[in-house]
Amino acid sequence: MALVLSLCISQSVWADVIITQDGQAKAVIVVSESAQAGDLSTKTLSGHLTQISGAKLQVVSEKELASPRVEGGKIIPADAGKFAENFIVLGEGELTKKLGVSLDGIGLGGILVKSSGNCVVVAGTSDNIAAKARELMLVPAAG
Repeated sequence: MALVLSLCISQSVWADVIITQDGQAKAVIVVSESAQAGDLSTKTLSGHLTQISGAKLQVVSEKELASPRVEGGKIIPADAGKFAENFIVLGEGELTKKLGVSLDGIGLGGILVKSSGNCVVVAGTSDNIAAKARELMLVPAAG
């Protein structure tokens, strides 16, 4: 069984990013400059994903990706073998800028969720980004 993060990008377009499959992590949680890797909400998001799937997702800071490239909407870390193939990016930072994601126009308490290639970005105008990420629809899919 795979855990797939499904997002309605518009009324007619869906994008799937595989988070876990058969109890193995297929994604890493990347915490941007504006969020905190060790805060309770980030730990809670990681814990919920583990409870749902049995897989423990690695949580890294944006800096640990060591200046990743973005090509065709996909994140490509300098040391690709060190990380899972997909990414959940929490908060706004340099990586979200490279992905073309901005909180411009998002009101106080707002949330922006965008998928692109091998990643999902969850950013908001409050400091509780991971709590907002838990609000996403996590859908088990046959794999």
